[in-house]
Amino acid sequence: MHRYRELKVWQESASLAVEIAECVRNFPASERFGIPVQLKRASVSVASNIAEGAGSSSTLDFKSFLSVANGSLFEVDTQLEICFRIGLIDQKLHPALLGRVSYIGNMIFKFHQYIDNESNKSKYGNEGEELYQINLSLNFINDKSVAGSTFNEHQTDHLKHDTKSEY
Repeated sequence: MHRYRELKVWQESASLAVEIAECVRNFPASERFGIPVQLKRASVSVASNIAEGAGSSSTLDFKSFLSVANGSLFEVDTQLEICFRIGLIDQKLHPALLGRVSYIGNMIFKFHQYIDNESNKSKYGNEGEELYQINLSLNFINDKSVAGSTFNEHQTDHLKHDTKSEY
C-alpha cells in the first residue's frame, strides 16, 4: 500500500474538501439539501479516490482512480461556478477556490502522466521496477514543482536507475 497521506496531491485535495465544507456552512438554509450536499460529496470524492487508488494493487487501478478523482474535480469546478452564478459564493472566494481546483487538476494530470511514463519504462526492460518507481514518486510528488508549469523529464532523473533498457 502506498502512503497516500504523503502525496501532495492528496493533501491539497483533502484541504480543498475541508475548505468547501466550511464554505457551504454559510449557505442559506433553503439550500441546505441542494447543491451544497453535491459539492461536498464531489470534493470529498477527489481525495478519497486518490487514497483508494494509492491502496490498489496495480498501477492500472491507481491510474483509474486518479481519473475518477479528476472527474470529481470537474464536478467541483462546475458546482462552484453554479454557486457563484446564483450568488452563493462571493467574488473574492470564487477565484481562490477555482485556482485551488485548477492547481489540484494539474497535479493529478502530471502525476497520471508520470505514472504512465514509469509504467511504460518497466514494460520495456526495467523488470520489476514499476512499483518501486511509483513508491519513489511519493516523495517526488510532495515537491511543488510537479504542479508547476516547469515540470519536465529531467526533474525525475534522481528517480531513475542506471539500468538501460533495450527495446
